[in-house]
Amino acid sequence: MCAGIGLFAALLAAPETGLHLLWDVAVPLLPLLLVIAPGVWRNACPLSTVSLLPSRTGLSRRRPLSRRWQTRLLGSGIVLLLLILPLRHLLLNGSATATALLLGGFALAAFSLGFVFDLKSAWCSGLCPLHPLELLYGSRPQVTVKNAQCRACSGCTAICRDSTAGVAPLNANCSRLLPTLLVGGFPGFVLGWFLVELQPGWSLARALLVAYGLPLLGLTCSLALYLLAARVWRTGAPRLFAFAAIAIFYWFKVPELAGLSRDASQAIIDLRTALPHWAVWPLRAGVLGLLAALMMRNGPVKAWSFRPQPERRSLHR
Repeated sequence: MCAGIGLFAALLAAPETGLHLLWDVAVPLLPLLLVIAPGVWRNACPLSTVSLLPSRTGLSRRRPLSRRWQTRLLGSGIVLLLLILPLRHLLLNGSATATALLLGGFALAAFSLGFVFDLKSAWCSGLCPLHPLELLYGSRPQVTVKNAQCRACSGCTAICRDSTAGVAPLNANCSRLLPTLLVGGFPGFVLGWFLVELQPGWSLARALLVAYGLPLLGLTCSLALYLLAARVWRTGAPRLFAFAAIAIFYWFKVPELAGLSRDASQAIIDLRTALPHWAVWPLRAGVLGLLAALMMRNGPVKAWSFRPQPERRSLHR
């Protein structure tokens, strides 16, 4: 919570620092954390804390979330994700004020949903636009942690996303339409996103067409490939395409994070003086090999976090 408040304050008081911390540090490292230990992020997410404030203070009505609303909220979260990512090119990457307003809007939405619905059900396991990525990348976590947010299990969702092993977009107890779109289309969407290069002087219409058109074109092509692959390898295709999405992401991000790209301002560790430029290739291979080993392995599957003891009072009478 304190980190979230600090980031929000930095966006307003020191815009360049705030934007760098969010887009160049936190966002690039988050997918790797979701692969290894999504429960850590679920515990630390500031918006999760905000969504639980009404319950913590006794203000929440704590209504159980029906499957219909669970489907609607997860689908809306997927749509939000696909809408917000291209907006980075158009506005958010260069505007700390717009980014702060977006985060503030998310905080208000998280608090409002927590005021009505039970615990994590509506925001953390529903509308949050990062939740689809938690499901996509976190189906085979390496580490299960203690659930620091839920003091007791109230059964707020039909399938607890935190304590159910192997939870993924296609088995999240929701309609399969938008989850299939996410699983199959996201690799192409990510590739299209990285190919976007907006030029100064472009009209708004042209910028919108490029910023959204290339990712959506990639999504369409990737989804078509996925539907074919799922016919041949139904159980493995979702994991393969999830890996493809994060592999494409780090293929482009590794040079930026290591300072080996044209723009070193996005580097977390500037290795230009320590490594030759060609070192970016073994760095990419190492990161992608690690991700493949983590995401494509077989064997027992863990949950994100341990399930707390159930509440004495059942909310589903």
